[in-house]
Amino acid sequence: MKIGTIGYFAVLALYSCNAGSAEMPFLQTQSSARTEAMGGAIAGMAGNSNSVFGNPAALSSLKGSELSFSHFEYYGGIRHETVSAVSELANGTALGLSLVYINNGEQDRRDIFGVRSGNFTPFQLVPTLSFSTAINKDISFGANVKVPYENIDDYSSAKVVFDLAAFLNVGEGFTAGINFQNLGLYENLPVNLKAGMGYFSASLSAGLDLNCKPGGPSALGFGLEETVLAGFPLRAGIKYDTGEAFNLLNSLSFGFGVKITQLSLDYAFKLREDLGNTHYVTAVVRFK
Repeated sequence: MKIGTIGYFAVLALYSCNAGSAEMPFLQTQSSARTEAMGGAIAGMAGNSNSVFGNPAALSSLKGSELSFSHFEYYGGIRHETVSAVSELANGTALGLSLVYINNGEQDRRDIFGVRSGNFTPFQLVPTLSFSTAINKDISFGANVKVPYENIDDYSSAKVVFDLAAFLNVGEGFTAGINFQNLGLYENLPVNLKAGMGYFSASLSAGLDLNCKPGGPSALGFGLEETVLAGFPLRAGIKYDTGEAFNLLNSLSFGFGVKITQLSLDYAFKLREDLGNTHYVTAVVRFK
């Protein structure tokens, strides 16, 4: 059954890489410092509270409850804030609530002749309800229900979209995951697919992801996490957009974490040669 399930999702992954153009591209933004530090390669990694964004099915491996906060700041004053809370309801079942807020910075308002007539600040909100359950010790399924809201000056829009995901324990330290993101009944949704493999041992974790973009090239991400000292993981990742000329500086990311009892602090640094470097910070609090 396990091999058949993996093959089924592999076929779906390849088929889903042919997507059209899309609105609401902010739905594809990454969500945590650990994710960014590892090149976005988390679809096949075991879950924590930030898995609501990468693969909600992986939440079934969470023990207890977690509360997570993240802050990113991009070029041009764009800010990205997330908060997520996930709790284990029973063995192998988890429920999560999260909210993403994106502030795009102050913009000039101009009339049809290009004359400036003031300022406005576009923003987006994405409240999300997440659910995950384990079918058996090796296979879990999960889903997100998202209500993305966008406000651009005098225009606003809200939709209901879904993520459907699966997570598999392949064996011998290997895991796999797949997440169909932003599904719905509307046209031009940013339907996306994340499919990945993960590996974990006592001190080393690794992830490899394929990310299929709508109307554009796919992206490959690879990340490593090495715990060099107890409670101090180091991370590095690389992400390559297959439709662009490879630029090593723009592809690399780095980060580290500090774990103190029930608190984890994560930091990531993304190299952006042309747009300025980006810093990411995440705090995760665990409750038993």
